[in-house]
Amino acid sequence: IAPQKAVIAETGEVVDVDEVKVNTVLAVKAGEVIPIDGVVLDGNCEVDEKTLTGESFPVAKQKDSTVWAGTINLNGKFLVSNGTRVRHYEARTQTRVTGTTRILTHQYR
Repeated sequence: IAPQKAVIAETGEVVDVDEVKVNTVLAVKAGEVIPIDGVVLDGNCEVDEKTLTGESFPVAKQKDSTVWAGTINLNGKFLVSNGTRVRHYEARTQTRVTGTTRILTHQYR
């Protein structure tokens, strides 16, 4: 569900999400799927979190808001970091959306 690539804010370099280290700042544009669990450092947007909540209502995000991998930035551009406020996951298989999917899959077996 989460994207395979992320954009480093400082350089514009596209990297594999698995290569993103703690405290890396990423740029997320309108229409993109958020690549990491993290905290908004700068910018404002609305995020579609229905992959986590089932609700289709946009959720406003601004500086210091938590965002989750696999959710969609509906509008605006923001910078996000996977710093100390959100637990850093070394593996993509441990993001919030992946964990939720795993729980639901197990529940309906």
